[in-house]
Amino acid sequence: MSIIDTLIVDRTQADVEEVRRIRNKILSGGLSSLTSAERTAWLGGMKASYNYMDLNRVGEAVNFLRDELAELAVIVDVTGKTDWTVTDTPTPEQMTTYLQNIEKLRAAFPVTTENTPDTMRWLTIEKMNAIEKILKDVETVVKNIMNGWFACGELCCGES
Repeated sequence: MSIIDTLIVDRTQADVEEVRRIRNKILSGGLSSLTSAERTAWLGGMKASYNYMDLNRVGEAVNFLRDELAELAVIVDVTGKTDWTVTDTPTPEQMTTYLQNIEKLRAAFPVTTENTPDTMRWLTIEKMNAIEKILKDVETVVKNIMNGWFACGELCCGES
């Protein structure tokens, strides 16, 4: 399984509501008020709570795609940050670089219908999904190119 297979592109409003519900429960009664399942979900990174796990996953995908593109002789100057921790607070500069990495990969093969978000402020589920969908779309193009290569001697019928 590749890092691309772990990207999340199907966040919904229901996911947002579940994050809000659990957050409100924590605010009113503390972590101890959560059920075991709620605690596991909260600490495990819920789909609609864009956090350090999402940043690391996308950073890993950026690096993976950079390397895949290099195999096609397409050099994209990006380096995804993959060492975010739960205590990190991303700076505006780091988030600008984060989105620039996505845009540079998107520009390598501009086939996706998704636009790279201009900012990480007021991040919506649509923008969260778009970030990761762009990466999936780039991977699809890379795979299609690699699968389209022909082996020496196999271009025409009867060749040896």
